[in-house]
Amino acid sequence: MHLPKIALIVSVLLAGCEKSPVKEPVRSIVTIDRNQVIQIADQLKQHAASNRVDLTKEVAALQAATNRFLASPDEQHLSTLQLSWQSAHEAYTRAQFGFLTLDEERRQLIYRIDAWPVQPGFIDDLPLYPGSGIINDETLILSPEVLISQHGITDEEEVSLGFHAMEYLIFARPLSDFIPFSTPDFERDSKQGTGLQQVERRRQFLAIVATQLVNDTDSMFVACAGQFDIEDYPEALNVLKQVLKGNLQKLRMAFRESNLVTTTDAGHSTFSGTSLLTLKSEIDSLEQFMITKVPMETILRAVDPNAYTNFRATLLELNKLLMESDDDEVSRANLPLLLSALIHELESFDRMLIHQLPAN
Repeated sequence: MHLPKIALIVSVLLAGCEKSPVKEPVRSIVTIDRNQVIQIADQLKQHAASNRVDLTKEVAALQAATNRFLASPDEQHLSTLQLSWQSAHEAYTRAQFGFLTLDEERRQLIYRIDAWPVQPGFIDDLPLYPGSGIINDETLILSPEVLISQHGITDEEEVSLGFHAMEYLIFARPLSDFIPFSTPDFERDSKQGTGLQQVERRRQFLAIVATQLVNDTDSMFVACAGQFDIEDYPEALNVLKQVLKGNLQKLRMAFRESNLVTTTDAGHSTFSGTSLLTLKSEIDSLEQFMITKVPMETILRAVDPNAYTNFRATLLELNKLLMESDDDEVSRANLPLLLSALIHELESFDRMLIHQLPAN
């Protein structure tokens, strides 16, 4: 662990927060190569496009793995499906950093694709509530339209679509829930006959969710088409500002996730036990969009070299802490502290880009 460094970072931030509010000094406009800003915007476009291609492949593979599992529901196909789900979800965490200004259509698509947490009883039965869930409500004829209408119908945790509805079904439900009854013995028993209907509806539900996930990611890409298209410096600067604002929003969500990933692997991907991996993927994606794949260093250094040095140091410490958090509860407990520091530093860059870079 690197607790002394973490304590230093946090103490500096807290010291800054405790000061009385003062009027921010007027900063001089930074001299900058406008062509460089245009080049960075173009690199952002290319990296986002690469992530979209990866996600398209992964969700298609996930749908194919779902179909193979439903055709042959056994342990091997279930394990393959679970691995495919994890790969596709990680691809989504990378691609989401390429979604810029979110209008209502994009927000709704994101909610359909990656809504969490999930109330399991809204989807299927529970030990204490054997008749609960959409799967057991035979008044609902399962279809994409019905699941879309049910998704978040009275509460955000009433999730019927997306990665985490699927995650619950393929990680938390037993394999037997998906094996169709094929012998006459089951048909002769009325109780087993009810089980037959549940299995068929559960299989149908899973197939619809997998297909809708492909459709919704495709729709998201269409809705985001052209967001990185630029013709001049002002448009490129606007893209850069939108990327930083988007990264800030995603970091705030990651902060929420880090508070849930404590002594147990709860949080974003609870049922698969991969919440910490999801958090790692999100931080890695942030680093790619700002440093490794899209080199914003020259711009951010020009704005404030000290702030950039602090940002890199905090990111380095956070990555180290994430590597240690697999088996270290203390490291997990300190994740929110470093994420809070990283948010603070990105907020500073966000303000500086607005006030210190020339608008034209």
